[in-house]
Amino acid sequence: MKIAKARENCAEIVLYDRTRQSREEIAAQIAAHSPVAVIPPGDNPFVIAGQGTAVAESLEEIGVGEVATVLVPCGGGGLAAGTCLATEAMRSTAEVWAVEPEAFDDTRRSLASRHREVNAGLSGSLCDALLAPTPAELPFSINRKRLSRVLAVSDQDVLWAIRFAYDELRLVTEPGGVIALAALMRNPEFFRGRGTLVVVSGGNIDPAIFKQALDLETGLGSAGCAA
Repeated sequence: MKIAKARENCAEIVLYDRTRQSREEIAAQIAAHSPVAVIPPGDNPFVIAGQGTAVAESLEEIGVGEVATVLVPCGGGGLAAGTCLATEAMRSTAEVWAVEPEAFDDTRRSLASRHREVNAGLSGSLCDALLAPTPAELPFSINRKRLSRVLAVSDQDVLWAIRFAYDELRLVTEPGGVIALAALMRNPEFFRGRGTLVVVSGGNIDPAIFKQALDLETGLGSAGCAA
């Protein structure tokens, strides 16, 4: 879906093997021979600042005092870092909790060890947008001081969240973008009685995965029941 949409907008796509190649090295090689700028997905102060505007605007609309917890998707950590800084800039006392896919919980392990941990694999989750090999350097320097907690959820939890978002909110969401909602549904006891802001980011979902979520039987599954 992402590749097709990019090509529809006249983008040139360069494919790579994430298990053997570095996209950063490939991007640097392209930039060295072309008049283009390399924009990191999160390891850049301007990108991080831009990512933080979603929560800044949400807190302004909802009311800073109404939010006790912010749940945010986490891959390389740029969106989480921007969320932390925006929450701080808005003078909010809300805790920021990041959410990762199971088996790709590098940020959670990194916060525990105090240095950047590496994931064992680079594929194997529906949340393809969040499969970073390790927390990005700049975001981690921000997140390790400001994140309150990191949760991890399964692909099945994510599918239930996709289904819930469509059925109840009429939102079409991609796996990586809805993972924070999946964490809320999986762990309702953590947030009951607390004003919780959930960041849902992205709707680039493959039709087959969307159908898989819609085919779940209503009312089954612990995550679905928790909702």
